[in-house]
Amino acid sequence: MRRGARPSRFLALLISVPLLAACTTSPTVAPGSEPSIGEPPLIFASCAPSPRSITIVAKNIAFNTHCLNARANTPLTIRFVNEDVGVNHNVDILPRPWGYNTPAKAVLFGRIVLGPVTVRYPSNGFPAGLLFMVCYVHHDVMYGLVGVAPIVTPTSGSASTRFHLTWANVTDAPPGYVWDVQVRRPGSATFVDWKRSLKEFGADFVPDAGSGVYSFRVWQHLPARGVIGYSPEVSLTAS
Repeated sequence: MRRGARPSRFLALLISVPLLAACTTSPTVAPGSEPSIGEPPLIFASCAPSPRSITIVAKNIAFNTHCLNARANTPLTIRFVNEDVGVNHNVDILPRPWGYNTPAKAVLFGRIVLGPVTVRYPSNGFPAGLLFMVCYVHHDVMYGLVGVAPIVTPTSGSASTRFHLTWANVTDAPPGYVWDVQVRRPGSATFVDWKRSLKEFGADFVPDAGSGVYSFRVWQHLPARGVIGYSPEVSLTAS
């Protein structure tokens, strides 16, 4: 660590168990990925799917929600209501935690506005994975998680169907990031690695364990970075 640099409280909380309660329901340790002693558990944005038009309110230097749940590459609009008179706020969606004193390049950077005011932040969609929501001005106290599920097409077929999973596109993919994809096969309670460090934005999948439900989740990261958490799951049914 360079002299004078210090982690923000947001990153410190992400690396500790208390942030796990930031969402509407407490995330759990990933099945099959239980941490060893001294490692933090994986985190998830464990809330109900959000509508394509989302309202986020800032009041008393706090967001009214700490968890969003979306689908990859799907347009959405954030209606942002800043109720704090004379205070600047915004919504900033990042592909990784804020970190030290320099944030990651935003997936969505809503313009900073002085309250009271209501503005809209349109987006063509987010890449799949676990993203991080902050107010750029008050990132130490205003933050949350954004879970973005990948897309699978078709959602059902035979055991010989070639399914396609998509987790990003050239427009919304953060530069330099790669994706890890895990699968939970029929009859299994655990996720295992299917693809790792992919630069591609999607891949074909042919059921390889017979009929049943296959579930997938993804994590976006810079190369050589560890896993913090995963996207919401998406499933397909092979019969």
